[in-house]
Amino acid sequence: MPDARPVSVLLAGGGTAGHVNPLLAVAGELRRRRPDATLTVLGTAEGLEARLVPLAGLPLEVVPRVPLPRRPSLDVLRLPEGTGVAFVTGATVANAAGLTAGRDALLARLGWDAPSAGLFGAPPIHVVVGAQRHSTLAK
Repeated sequence: MPDARPVSVLLAGGGTAGHVNPLLAVAGELRRRRPDATLTVLGTAEGLEARLVPLAGLPLEVVPRVPLPRRPSLDVLRLPEGTGVAFVTGATVANAAGLTAGRDALLARLGWDAPSAGLFGAPPIHVVVGAQRHSTLAK
């Protein structure tokens, strides 16, 4: 029996064909398996996604391109006002922080304020990762 719950998927990736093309392949497979799913792509106006995502018939939510310094430096002070930054000590904490931020943002789009209300009773969300994910994502 097919799942009757509505599905909303936010796909993020862009800049180069190495990121955009796999994103579009995943979107295509999601459309094939769940034609009723709402798909949205998060990207920038400058990346390749700005042209390819609309050509694929997908909505693109544009976010500003914010280049982050590759190493901790005073360049972090040049980030736009309101930009959230966290420096972490390794992949485990980085993955947890990224998943938490993404989860909270997705729940906010669904009308749930996770930092205030907690997670008990929150709408269900699913995280999909590739087979070559970092091992910390399986924890």
